[in-house]
Amino acid sequence: MTRAAQLAARWWNVPPQGQVSYLVGADPKLLKIALDPLPDSAPAVIQFRPGTGGPTGDQVALLLDQMDRAAVALFPRWLPGAERLDGSRSLGVPAVRELAAQVAARSHNFGPFLADLAERALCGRAGRSRFPAEVRGRGLARVIADAYDRESVALLIELPDGLSPAD
Repeated sequence: MTRAAQLAARWWNVPPQGQVSYLVGADPKLLKIALDPLPDSAPAVIQFRPGTGGPTGDQVALLLDQMDRAAVALFPRWLPGAERLDGSRSLGVPAVRELAAQVAARSHNFGPFLADLAERALCGRAGRSRFPAEVRGRGLARVIADAYDRESVALLIELPDGLSPAD
């Protein structure tokens, strides 16, 4: 296999990890084809198309709300043992919070955030939590990666017509 073919097979390693990269000239339709099916060693991919206009803070809140809904919908895949809970509030909530505390103790997850998310997921309540955007973003990315048994998450932002990366 040539070097170019090896790189093409592991396209997700080309952009630097942990920072924003703009894929110049990437055709969004072809990129979506390359993501389906997602290779086993690729990161989980979150696709986001921001609204046109509005402050950056509003766009971040919208993205985090979408990630939160995804995490709630993926429950209990990201919390080992939670599939055995029946969803009753009287017993289920303390149990799911304890499971979250156990997972957080042996991982990089922030315990209070994970417990809050697990409780809301058990009760079917997506939405904003009491944690700041930085905590939510990092925590939701970890949960989504765990749900798909991936090491990391890549955020694919498709710019609306008329916007550039500078906007």
